[in-house]
Amino acid sequence: MIKRRIFIVPCIAVMLMASVLAIRQCAIRKSISMSNACIGNLRHIEAAKDNYALENGKSNGWAWATDEEAFDELVEERAGSAMKGYPACPASSSVHIIPRSATQSAASYKVNPIGSNPVCKVAPRRHCLP
Repeated sequence: MIKRRIFIVPCIAVMLMASVLAIRQCAIRKSISMSNACIGNLRHIEAAKDNYALENGKSNGWAWATDEEAFDELVEERAGSAMKGYPACPASSSVHIIPRSATQSAASYKVNPIGSNPVCKVAPRRHCLP
Protein backbone atom coordinates (compact mmCIF):
# COMPACT_ATOMS: atom_id res chain seq x y z
CA MET A 1 0.00 0.00 0.00
CA ILE A 2 2.80 2.44 0.85
CA LYS A 3 4.62 1.63 -2.40
CA ARG A 4 1.49 2.55 -4.36
CA ARG A 5 1.25 5.95 -2.68
CA ILE A 6 4.91 6.61 -3.36
CA PHE A 7 4.30 5.87 -7.05
CA ILE A 8 1.01 7.82 -7.40
CA VAL A 9 2.25 11.11 -5.91
CA PRO A 10 5.08 11.64 -8.46
CA CYS A 11 2.77 10.63 -11.31
CA ILE A 12 0.21 13.23 -10.28
CA ALA A 13 2.94 15.85 -9.93
CA VAL A 14 4.28 15.07 -13.41
CA MET A 15 0.77 15.28 -14.91
CA LEU A 16 0.14 18.62 -13.22
CA MET A 17 3.44 20.02 -14.52
CA ALA A 18 2.64 18.81 -18.04
CA SER A 19 -0.81 20.39 -17.94
CA VAL A 20 0.60 23.70 -16.67
CA LEU A 21 3.13 23.76 -19.50
CA ALA A 22 0.45 22.88 -22.07
CA ILE A 23 -1.85 25.67 -20.85
CA ARG A 24 1.03 28.15 -20.95
CA GLN A 25 1.90 27.16 -24.52
CA CYS A 26 -1.75 27.60 -25.56
CA ALA A 27 -1.81 31.09 -24.07
CA ILE A 28 1.41 32.03 -25.86
CA ARG A 29 0.12 30.72 -29.19
CA LYS A 30 -3.17 32.56 -28.73
CA SER A 31 -1.29 35.80 -28.12
CA ILE A 32 0.86 35.26 -31.22
CA SER A 33 -2.16 34.49 -33.41
CA MET A 34 -4.01 37.59 -32.15
CA SER A 35 -0.94 39.68 -32.91
CA ASN A 36 -0.71 38.25 -36.44
CA ALA A 37 -4.41 38.90 -37.06
CA CYS A 38 -4.07 42.48 -35.83
CA ILE A 39 -1.04 43.09 -38.07
CA GLY A 40 -3.09 41.72 -40.98
CA ASN A 41 -5.84 44.23 -40.15
CA LEU A 42 -3.25 47.03 -40.06
CA ARG A 43 -2.06 45.99 -43.53
CA HIS A 44 -5.64 46.12 -44.83
CA ILE A 45 -6.13 49.59 -43.34
CA GLU A 46 -2.87 50.80 -44.93
CA ALA A 47 -3.88 49.34 -48.31
CA ALA A 48 -7.31 51.01 -48.06
CA LYS A 49 -5.65 54.35 -47.21
CA ASP A 50 -3.34 54.07 -50.23
CA ASN A 51 -6.27 53.14 -52.47
CA TYR A 52 -8.34 56.05 -51.12
CA ALA A 53 -5.45 58.48 -51.68
CA LEU A 54 -5.03 57.36 -55.29
CA GLU A 55 -8.76 57.53 -56.09
CA ASN A 56 -9.34 60.92 -54.44
CA GLY A 57 -6.08 62.70 -55.23
CA LYS A 58 -4.93 62.99 -51.61
CA SER A 59 -1.23 63.44 -50.85
CA ASN A 60 0.98 62.39 -47.93
CA GLY A 61 0.08 64.14 -44.70
CA TRP A 62 -3.63 64.52 -45.49
CA ALA A 63 -5.75 63.26 -42.58
CA TRP A 64 -9.37 62.70 -41.65
CA ALA A 65 -10.95 64.72 -38.85
CA THR A 66 -11.70 61.61 -36.75
CA ASP A 67 -10.94 57.91 -36.92
CA GLU A 68 -14.68 57.15 -37.19
CA GLU A 69 -14.90 59.35 -40.29
CA ALA A 70 -11.85 57.59 -41.74
CA PHE A 71 -13.36 54.13 -41.28
CA ASP A 72 -16.70 55.25 -42.74
CA GLU A 73 -14.90 56.42 -45.90
CA LEU A 74 -12.44 53.53 -46.13
CA VAL A 75 -15.02 50.76 -45.69
CA GLU A 76 -17.36 50.84 -48.62
CA GLU A 77 -19.63 48.31 -50.25
CA ARG A 78 -18.03 48.47 -53.67
CA ALA A 79 -15.94 46.06 -55.70
CA GLY A 80 -12.67 48.01 -55.61
CA SER A 81 -12.57 48.67 -51.87
CA ALA A 82 -9.57 47.25 -50.01
CA MET A 83 -11.62 46.77 -46.82
CA LYS A 84 -14.90 44.86 -46.90
CA GLY A 85 -15.78 45.30 -43.23
CA TYR A 86 -14.87 47.18 -40.10
CA PRO A 87 -11.71 45.68 -38.58
CA ALA A 88 -11.20 45.28 -34.84
CA CYS A 89 -8.17 44.10 -32.92
CA PRO A 90 -8.72 40.50 -31.75
CA ALA A 91 -7.19 41.42 -28.38
CA SER A 92 -9.87 44.07 -27.86
CA SER A 93 -12.53 43.30 -25.28
CA SER A 94 -15.29 44.58 -27.59
CA VAL A 95 -14.32 42.42 -30.57
CA HIS A 96 -17.38 40.17 -30.25
CA ILE A 97 -19.94 42.94 -30.74
CA ILE A 98 -21.90 42.33 -33.94
CA PRO A 99 -22.28 44.18 -36.26
CA ARG A 100 -18.96 45.95 -36.23
CA SER A 101 -19.08 49.70 -36.67
CA ALA A 102 -16.77 52.61 -37.38
CA THR A 103 -16.84 53.47 -33.68
CA GLN A 104 -15.63 50.00 -32.70
CA SER A 105 -12.88 50.07 -35.34
CA ALA A 106 -11.81 53.52 -34.15
CA ALA A 107 -11.61 52.12 -30.61
CA SER A 108 -9.10 49.51 -31.83
CA TYR A 109 -7.10 51.40 -34.44
CA LYS A 110 -5.75 54.90 -35.08
CA VAL A 111 -5.77 55.48 -38.84
CA ASN A 112 -3.12 58.28 -38.91
CA PRO A 113 -2.54 60.58 -41.92
CA ILE A 114 -1.87 59.22 -45.39
CA GLY A 115 1.77 58.23 -45.71
CA SER A 116 2.13 57.02 -42.11
CA ASN A 117 1.24 53.59 -40.76
CA PRO A 118 -1.96 52.94 -38.80
CA VAL A 119 -1.52 51.99 -35.13
CA CYS A 120 -3.27 49.49 -32.88
CA LYS A 121 -4.60 51.22 -29.75
CA VAL A 122 -4.99 47.96 -27.81
CA ALA A 123 -1.33 46.81 -27.89
CA PRO A 124 0.70 49.38 -29.85
CA ARG A 125 4.12 47.90 -29.05
CA ARG A 126 3.28 44.31 -30.01
CA HIS A 127 0.77 44.95 -32.81
CA CYS A 128 2.58 47.21 -35.26
CA LEU A 129 3.59 47.23 -38.90
CA PRO A 130 7.31 46.74 -39.55
